[in-house]
Amino acid sequence: MRGEFNGLRALIMRENSSAYYIHCFAHQLQLVIVAVAKKNDDISDFFDMVSLLINVAGASCKRKDMIRESQQERVGKAIGSGQLSTGTGLNQEQSLQRAGDTRWSSHYRTLQRINSLFPDVIEVLQYVEKEGPTDAKRRQARGLMDYLKDFDFVFHLQLMLLILGHANCLSLSLQRKDKDILEAMSEVQLTKQKFQQIRDDGWDSVLSSLLSFSEEHGIPRKKTNRTNYQHYKYDCLNPVIDLQLAEFNDRFNEVNSELLTNIAAFSPKNSFDAFKIENLMELSKAYPGDFDQRDLDDLIIELNIYIDNV
Repeated sequence: MRGEFNGLRALIMRENSSAYYIHCFAHQLQLVIVAVAKKNDDISDFFDMVSLLINVAGASCKRKDMIRESQQERVGKAIGSGQLSTGTGLNQEQSLQRAGDTRWSSHYRTLQRINSLFPDVIEVLQYVEKEGPTDAKRRQARGLMDYLKDFDFVFHLQLMLLILGHANCLSLSLQRKDKDILEAMSEVQLTKQKFQQIRDDGWDSVLSSLLSFSEEHGIPRKKTNRTNYQHYKYDCLNPVIDLQLAEFNDRFNEVNSELLTNIAAFSPKNSFDAFKIENLMELSKAYPGDFDQRDLDDLIIELNIYIDNV
């Protein structure tokens, strides 16, 4: 739509050079997440393996039933030993869910299922390794088990659950029909700040979830030439968060943010609470075909009269 020479944007710009292109915020957010998955090799490889896992572990009704039955048995034992509590909405049956190609909220749900069904998935892969219909399937299952029991997998699973969790909250909020411009922009900014906070001060929290998952499922830490702290924080976490922040800044740029902030001054909500003359003056300067200097001189007086009348 925004092709430089012959897209819809170009056609409109020929008619009006002051037309501004602002992409749907929710779709922009999708593109931010897609960019991270495509531009970071480790994350791209991770999602390739997740896709293969869904194909192998959830390829048939029998394997889906095995996961469901394994979960039921595991939950039953945990409830019996007092490790889990019961109640409405708790301990519901789950199954592996194939992620959609365009909606990253579905990828988030897929990772949530892998996280909660991990021992059940391992059990199904063990079955496929022994009883798989072909040598290729048995080799895939064996390779997937090695991958899932590696600390690198745990790190990327927990990291993407964290990133997609925040992105999913923002996406759901942006799609609300009652969302106004300033509120949406504020939430985008707050999400960016949250990612920056994770980069600056969130390592201990990330590490805690990594170690908790690894200890629960008996996954050994990976030994590297440097300390685990240096490797996973500086080589793995920081580049992913940096890429995320760069995409946020590119997709939700300052020009569009300023334009939307100025437009929001038109809102009649709460007795024209957002009405600001300085914002509307800046907005008018963005349309030189409609406001020359004399118009601008008159406008500042007219706006004062207008808001008094309102």
